[in-house]
Amino acid sequence: MSKHRARRNRRDQRDQRDQHDQHGQRDQHPARSAPLSKAGARARDDAQDDAQDDAQDDAQDDAQDDQRGRRAARLRAAGPVQKGGGDANLSHIGADLPLHYEKMGALRSMLAPDFSPFLGDPRIVGEGNLVKGTLIGSRAQTLRQSYGERFVADLGRHLSPQAARYLSDPPIPSTWNEMAPLIEIDCALIHGVFAGRMEKMRHFGADVARSDLTTIYKTMALGSSPSMLFKRFGLVYRTYFKYGDFSVRVVSEVAGRVTLSGGGLPLYLCSQGISGWIEAGLALAGSRRIAVEHTTCRHRGAPQCTWSISWG
Repeated sequence: MSKHRARRNRRDQRDQRDQHDQHGQRDQHPARSAPLSKAGARARDDAQDDAQDDAQDDAQDDAQDDQRGRRAARLRAAGPVQKGGGDANLSHIGADLPLHYEKMGALRSMLAPDFSPFLGDPRIVGEGNLVKGTLIGSRAQTLRQSYGERFVADLGRHLSPQAARYLSDPPIPSTWNEMAPLIEIDCALIHGVFAGRMEKMRHFGADVARSDLTTIYKTMALGSSPSMLFKRFGLVYRTYFKYGDFSVRVVSEVAGRVTLSGGGLPLYLCSQGISGWIEAGLALAGSRRIAVEHTTCRHRGAPQCTWSISWG
């Protein structure tokens, strides 16, 4: 309802009450005149209502202006949109996803253009996902094995409190957890020790596969041939991520195709991390000739992510 209509409704209701009061007073005191200046009282009440409505409208306008100002500031900070490809920077996030990213607090520090080649399309990342505690624990364990406890402790001091806890005290393996702090850890690695080389996440994904398939998920790889493990990739995905449909299709005895619908994974995970995990998993299953190609990607405009995989 508009503010003008609300004012008219209040005035109509007041007029009806005044008329009712006047009739009652005439019936009770026919010889007396009406109370002094009813019209003046109504004008006073209308003025008070108008002033109150104007104050509320001004407050709402100020709040909207502040929100638009914050969005504009994010747009200016993100810089110009890059043309072509799906690795666009985050310049349109202020218009598309402000509330979502406000909730994903661990990603606030990653709205700068420096991180856009790693995250990809912010609308896709903005879909969100939950990750199993097993993946978070594997991240922490792999970092300790590869770089040492001192490195992990130093990394934690440069992260948000929640992301730092993912490293120092990983959640219970069976629980679902917010993905944003994990993305913060990964982007800190890419921007730091990986020196901006996103392809290093492929090796990192392989390290996670080698760790998990020989420990917590060893039943998936134990006694499996490469083709058997390939058929279980959908189940493997669901042990790490809650959302997204990861389906497999066998093409031949030594080849297959994988499709991921939804999931909201950042670019570095779908283009590098998953590919590295698949390569290492097939190698553990006994394959020696492995080829994994990320053929289409949502971050580059495709409706789904697909991988073409062969082994021998």
